[in-house]
Amino acid sequence: MEMDKIVGSIEAVDDFTVVFKLLRPEAPFIANMGMDFAAIVSPTAVLKLGPDFKSNPVGTGPFKFVKWIKDDRIILQANPDYWDGRPYLDQAIFRTIPDNSVRFLELKTGNIDICQFPNPEDIELASKDPKLKLVSQPGMNIGYVSFNHTKPLWQDKRVRQAIAYAINKKAIVDNIYYGLGQVAKNTIPPTMWGYNDDIQDYPYDPEKAKKLLEEAKFFEKLKEAGQTKITLWSMPVPRPYNPNGMKVGEAIQADLKKVGIDVELVTFEWGTYLKKQREQDPSMDLFQLGWTGDNGDPDNFLAVLLDGYADPNVRTQWKNQEYHDIIVKAKQASSKEERIKLYRRAQELIHEEVPLINLAHSMVVWPMKKSVMNFKLHPTASIRLHKVWIES
Repeated sequence: MEMDKIVGSIEAVDDFTVVFKLLRPEAPFIANMGMDFAAIVSPTAVLKLGPDFKSNPVGTGPFKFVKWIKDDRIILQANPDYWDGRPYLDQAIFRTIPDNSVRFLELKTGNIDICQFPNPEDIELASKDPKLKLVSQPGMNIGYVSFNHTKPLWQDKRVRQAIAYAINKKAIVDNIYYGLGQVAKNTIPPTMWGYNDDIQDYPYDPEKAKKLLEEAKFFEKLKEAGQTKITLWSMPVPRPYNPNGMKVGEAIQADLKKVGIDVELVTFEWGTYLKKQREQDPSMDLFQLGWTGDNGDPDNFLAVLLDGYADPNVRTQWKNQEYHDIIVKAKQASSKEERIKLYRRAQELIHEEVPLINLAHSMVVWPMKKSVMNFKLHPTASIRLHKVWIES
């Protein structure tokens, strides 16, 4: 977010007022300051603990940090001095249970109260269980497949368009998301301001895909690259925007086979996957990823996911000068109306150039015990427990 290039100075005017002086106009600044990274922390604890502060956080929230057992659990206890009143819960424990099915079984047997990211097929089981209930809302997210834009093979937009025509997105949403989502035609979700609903998505059309591949001489270029097939990196873990990366990979593999492209599915442990993907590993052709928004501002999707000119950490590394200029203008625009106009054009460019293929916006559904009261899902996937209680 280039905070080092945006913030000129920070001044505490009094006990309750802080003034940020910016070096340039930055329309998303207030939204960005609402993100977790900008939380208020104890300067005393930061100075005392140094690098160890990240493992012993001291903030201003409704709960106090007690213990973090890596890869097992985080334990919090109620903060009686919280400015908005003590939480109803005495303690909150976040357990690490990597396997979806095991996590849901722990809920079914009563060992946990709330289950994040269940298998879609387990949601129906939860709906029939008299001890459980479901809390749901449309997700502020996007699941996508993108290209390795550092490789010559993917520079021709006709090839990228062909892949978009070849993938049966509706079948993926129906069969893998179990209908708990909607086919995505834009990178931002339809609940977000600036959404361009005038865009018409690429229909599923394998014959059109074959025609474009032939026009672009894709198979000759594949041979010139020394390849007989392409790779599709598929996520090894469930995420809010994609319940099963390997199943989505298998569906895309089958779809591309129908237009003559052989696909090898590749995956790694999640940390390795993210690291190697960010480095644009030359063995990677296509990759699956996604995003859950941090703050409700379109910049948090359209800049972070697609503006390769802005930062080497942008996952797609798509570099398009018109797109970059639009994003910069939108950041510096003085009115929301002007920003909406710019973001609508940005979405048109994404549609025309196909730097990625928007697959789905998922519905977020969490099963929990019926005794959990007043738990609400947050659009950013943050977990707010201040006003939650357990009914005995």
